[in-house]
Amino acid sequence: MNQPANRVSPPENVIERLRGLLGDRVTTSQSVLEQHGGGESWHPVRQPDAVCYPRDNEEVAAIVKLCAEAGT
Repeated sequence: MNQPANRVSPPENVIERLRGLLGDRVTTSQSVLEQHGGGESWHPVRQPDAVCYPRDNEEVAAIVKLCAEAGT
């Protein structure tokens, strides 16, 4: 089921867990969030809570698993 665009932000510990996985390749910098928060889709615009820069498929899978476990 789709979640509404005004969902509550994930707990800070999710972002900390992502940092534990990726180190400084996770950012919550406002300027980076603004860059990744737009688009041309019909979906409502919402900035992400964090932006991750994975290096390989294994890191992508780990990010998806972590976020799924946290319900984000």
